[in-house]
Amino acid sequence: MDFLDQPSTINNNNKKHLTNNTINEVPVHQQICRTQIHLTSKKPSTVNVTPRQRFNMSLFSKICPSLQKFQKSIPDYLMTSNPAFKQMIEQENNIVIYSIDIEVLRQIAILLHHDIVTGLEKYLWMTFLKYGTCILKTTHQSLIKYWPKILKLVVELTHNIHCSQEHILSEEMYTSLVQTYLYKLENRLRQYRIKVSEKTKHIHNYRIIIEPIIRTFTQLHLQSLYKEINYEINLLDYEYEDHRLDLAIRKENMNDNQIQQILNLYERTYEYEEIKQELILLKSLPVNEAILSSYIEIIPNQYIREQLLKRYNELICQYDIDMTHFLLTSTGTYMMDMKKLFEDEMEKFKQAQHALPIYGRFNCIVTDLIQQRLTNITKKIQVMYEYKKYRLCDQNFTN
Repeated sequence: MDFLDQPSTINNNNKKHLTNNTINEVPVHQQICRTQIHLTSKKPSTVNVTPRQRFNMSLFSKICPSLQKFQKSIPDYLMTSNPAFKQMIEQENNIVIYSIDIEVLRQIAILLHHDIVTGLEKYLWMTFLKYGTCILKTTHQSLIKYWPKILKLVVELTHNIHCSQEHILSEEMYTSLVQTYLYKLENRLRQYRIKVSEKTKHIHNYRIIIEPIIRTFTQLHLQSLYKEINYEINLLDYEYEDHRLDLAIRKENMNDNQIQQILNLYERTYEYEEIKQELILLKSLPVNEAILSSYIEIIPNQYIREQLLKRYNELICQYDIDMTHFLLTSTGTYMMDMKKLFEDEMEKFKQAQHALPIYGRFNCIVTDLIQQRLTNITKKIQVMYEYKKYRLCDQNFTN
């Protein structure tokens, strides 16, 4: 069936289940997703920036905010004041690991922690390089070079320039920046591994017995970072697909009016899918249990304290119920408004096409590309809200 004759529905299939950020700290990737509804038609000129300039490395943390948290010299879960590591060693009940000083094991764990964190960061930057230099294997025959927007933002901030439609940095600049940073990460990895080797060269059966135990413990405490890196790379995949589809649509030589029709459809689709996922998220969240007031808990009179706690819990419980109902109702109403706007835009789009002579309508290639782009918007937003739910609900994240 031709796209213009299909019902106004959007594909809601999940791409896959994602497996970190603070609750109030939204990744820059998510901040720029909303601005990716465009169809560039003007070829920009190239600006060359000396690649040997000193990079502001702190800006790179914008790519994956949680990396800063995990790059501390000693992570919280391996501090001597935190009993978690010692408890894990004691629970192993292994004579080999018991024979080694706990602080030596802790130093090894810290090095393994930084090895894993650096390896994950390297994996993310290798993805940038693969997209930008076209060495990434895709399901499509034509490989397209593409430097992600988040990387361009970092370059702009690093060099205090604005990469507008009229001016962009050269391909060599991006390649040089990414390769330079990958070299730094590779060197850092090498240093960590040398230190681990030095600390463990006299430890019998380290590779076979001790390292797997410590590495498993470390990986468990880095689950949130694994999830965030996976999330960031998923968004890169959708961003690349958007870019590929936009390039394919541009090749069809459409006029400004046709381009605007498509942009309007993208806009309404994004608005509707976003609020729809927000409502799904709200419905999936449990009503929070009442958190007792610390002041009430220290009231010396037991009878008064018990009465206040009882009343406090009743009020909090009712408040949670009322707020949940209000959130669901107001979000549901707004979603229906967005759905109506989306359906109206889709109908307007179809009518505009049917009003044209056959030779003036979008061909099957264009309609298929538009449908793919709409589906990509839907899947991207689903991934964003899966991760948002994880950030709200995962105990490891909030602790």
